[in-house]
Amino acid sequence: PGVGDVWLTKLGTVTEKRTMYDYLLGYRFSLKEALEVSVRFPSLCSQLYDSPYEAQLWGLFDANKRLVTFGDYYAAAKKLPAGEYHVRLQVRHEKPELLTKL
Repeated sequence: PGVGDVWLTKLGTVTEKRTMYDYLLGYRFSLKEALEVSVRFPSLCSQLYDSPYEAQLWGLFDANKRLVTFGDYYAAAKKLPAGEYHVRLQVRHEKPELLTKL
């Protein structure tokens, strides 16, 4: 898979002492034939309850930018037809330096 776009955004101040940041990572891939696909991020999925990150969400989009499926920590297989796809992972934390290490 090829890496697409990366965005780090300041979401805003939750409290006077806490600011949240949003990190979006994009991965593009193509399938030459129909295949069952599971979207997983092993370094994040293994830390469900011990994760230093506040949230992890992903969405799988087709070439027409339509949402095909989405998830969080748990991988679920989805049968996809041949074509171009884009997975976007969203992770949130209050320390941007932890997000940029992903």
